[in-house]
Amino acid sequence: MLKCDEVERMLSDYEDGALPFSKMVAIRFHLMMCRRCPALERSLRETIDVLRAMRDEPINEGADPEGKKGE
Repeated sequence: MLKCDEVERMLSDYEDGALPFSKMVAIRFHLMMCRRCPALERSLRETIDVLRAMRDEPINEGADPEGKKGE
């Protein structure tokens, strides 16, 4: 079984589906057996979801970043 530090290093690639099948299976197994790593995976997945949602929002280029109006 993979160790937590190994899983942590590969977790981003795991979420992206960028690992060989055998590593994906090994990480999935580790996540099923570990008490700590599933929380890290959830946190990473939530972060990815937020960033993807932000990517889809239009940018208002004329807006003042500090919210000041014509001072």
